Amino acid sequence: MSAPPTADEAALADICTVPEVAAWLGVNRKTVYDAVNRRELPCARLGRRVILSRAAITDWLAGRLR
Repeated sequence: MSAPPTADEAALADICTVPEVAAWLGVNRKTVYDAVNRRELPCARLGRRVILSRAAITDWLAGRLR
């Protein structure tokens, strides 16, 4: 049996890159970058790198569903 994930491991599992989000949502990377640049998707920037939270995107999607 493996040990449960630590808080750090759980936080890292929540962090996604643009290609990962694009694959998860079934859209092109450019579509994700466009949404990030329009400030539609919640994200953070580390230099030129864009990082996204799976939990934040799930919440964002829940707010957009009718």
